[in-house]
Parts: sequence; C-alpha cells; structure tokens
Amino acid sequence: MKHTAWLLSLVLIFVIPLENTVMIGSIGTLSRMIGMLVAAVWLLAVVVEGELRRPGLFHGMVMLFFAWSAISIFWSLDPPETVEMVQTYLQLLIFVYLLWDLYSTPIRIRAGLQAYVLGAQVAIANILFNMLTGRTGSYSRFTVEGFNADTAGLMLAIGMPMAWGLAMLQTREHRGGLLRWINLAYMPLAFLGIALTATRTALIGTIPAMMFAVASFGRLSPLRRLVVASFVVAGILAIVPLIPQTSVERFLSTGTEISTGSLSGRGHIWKMGLQTFAQHPALGVGAGAFRAAVGIGKVAHNVFISVLVELGIVGLALFLGILGVAFANALKHPPWGTRFWLTLLLIWTIAASSLTWERRKLTWLVLTLTAASAAVQPGPRREDKILEEQPDLF
Repeated sequence: MKHTAWLLSLVLIFVIPLENTVMIGSIGTLSRMIGMLVAAVWLLAVVVEGELRRPGLFHGMVMLFFAWSAISIFWSLDPPETVEMVQTYLQLLIFVYLLWDLYSTPIRIRAGLQAYVLGAQVAIANILFNMLTGRTGSYSRFTVEGFNADTAGLMLAIGMPMAWGLAMLQTREHRGGLLRWINLAYMPLAFLGIALTATRTALIGTIPAMMFAVASFGRLSPLRRLVVASFVVAGILAIVPLIPQTSVERFLSTGTEISTGSLSGRGHIWKMGLQTFAQHPALGVGAGAFRAAVGIGKVAHNVFISVLVELGIVGLALFLGILGVAFANALKHPPWGTRFWLTLLLIWTIAASSLTWERRKLTWLVLTLTAASAAVQPGPRREDKILEEQPDLF
C-alpha cells in the first residue's frame, strides 16, 4: 500500500511546478487535491501496515519551527492570517513526513527528482505557449499560468542541477534512453524559460547550476563529453534568437538594481520589515502577519526577513537550525553527491533571498529529499577508492 502512496507522491511532485495552473472549485489548487489523496493513502498504509520510518534531527527541528508558528497565534497582530498560516504549516508537516517515510532508497529519491524535472518541463512548455499566444504577465514578462514571473523562473532554476545530475548518472550507467536526452534538453530549455520570465534572481541562480554542470564533465569519457557538450551548445544556440530584447535589457540592469539597493522595490519592503522587527524582536508579529504589521500590503520577498518579522529571533533561529541540518546532511554524501545537494541548496537560498518561500512545497521538498538522501548513505565516509567506485549515491 505504501508503494501506491509513493507512486501517487510522484504525481504530487510532478505538479509542484504547475500547482497554481489548475484550480479545482472549492478545493483550490490541483496539487492540494493530489496532496490530500496522497496523505490519505499514506496514512491508511501506516495504520494497516503498522510501519513508520523513525524521524531524525531534521524532523525535530521542523516540528519545533511549526509549533512555534502555531503558538504565535497568542500574540499575532493578524490572527486570521496566522490561523491560515498554521493550517498551511500543518499540511506541510504531513508533506515532509510522508516524503521522509516513502523516499527511503536512492532509486526512489532519483525518481522524485525526475518527477520534478518532468513537471518543470511542462511548466516551460506553458511559458512557451504563453509567448507564442502573446499572453504576458506583469511588465510584459511571460510566466507559468498562476505564478508570478519571479517564482516561475526560480522554480526552473532549481530544476537545473536535478536534470543535469540525473542525466550524468544515466549517461555513466548507460541507461535512461529518451529520459536522458529529456534531462539534457532541460538545461537550454530552462535558460529559455528563465529568459522569458526575465527573472534576474533566477539568472543568478543558474550560476551554481552551470558550475556543477561544468565540473561534472570530467566524469565522462572524452567521446561522451563531446556528444553531451555538442547537444547542450546546439540547444543554447537554438534558443538565443527566441530571447526578447526586453529580457536582455532587464538582465543587464541587474548591477544597477543591486548597487542602488532598489531590487525592484524589495529594498523598501525589507527596510520596513526590519523596522517592524525592531518593535517585536523576540516573538515577532505572528505567523502570516507580515503584511498587516508592516502596513504596505506586500509580503516580505525574502524568507529570512519574513520569518524574522513574523516569528522573531526565536523563529529565525529555529528556521536557520533547519537549514543548518540540511547543509550538514548534504555533507554526508560521497563527493559528487555532496556537490549536487549543496548546489541545490545554494540555488534554493538564492531564491529564498528574493521570494517568500517558507510556505512553498518546493522548499520542503528540497530540504526533505536532502535529509532522505543523507539517511541512505553507507555510513561514514569511505576511502577515496571506494568513493570512486560508488560516487552516485544521492
């Protein structure tokens, strides 16, 4: 029965890059409906089979953070928003634990990463469709239906190391077939998707992904290196004519935005948020209450400032503790697995610095799969020779 729950969870991961695209009546997003189904099947399997994977330090930190968020209802400046946020965190807690319980082998973890990449490919197709039909979002930027352009671009950036890592594994293991080429094609297609969203932070997020990709070339034979490089370069050359001039101009303004501190208005939001924090430093203003407390009608556009303002120093310490455990888990892998997970976490950190992602499933997917992967590693780090024989256990 848990196998059925795992298969359904792959569908859930697949729709994460598309979760706001399809709305279903009073239920809400498509991912919410699928998530409810997965949770129900998983909980039933746990009851019937009587087996539940033992949690670790990561889960303890997550539970403390969510519990602190729930307690903040007692001092919240916007109780209805806090209640809604606590409900979201409760759903995310179930999401985290079912992923931990179901993704207990390297093969399952790879399958989860692959499901996300395939979903992101569909998201790219949606962006291309919107471009061809002239359906632009704000500021004449293209995006995935139901998402703002910044979120869409950064979701694609996070998929880049996933797709490349899977393609390298499939190439080295002489498997994957069509899937391998789909993963390789993701790199130039993601660049195109990011260019169409004109998301400057996502462009920065591609830098760690490209560094990871370049570093991994040394693991391939010269012939495979040539074939893979030719395929990717050809793909990039094919997409260049499709990039709008407006996107190029926006990317070129990145340095100016950083030097002036504007960051598309984020600088002002952060300043107002920190002023609010100074008035409620220890406990914060309550989970989800950022907009009401700051009084500018906008979210923080930064996970760390959002958590700091809403949950105070205590809440930020707990959240940073979760991230600390995640980065420590990344270091528990063999060298190339460590590089993969650190790259993924670094891109997430870049995204979190410009978006309010503490309530996004993608955040908890990345953090939980990092923990799940670390848990299936073969004990202490082995001698270099053995690591070279088994470099791909991520």
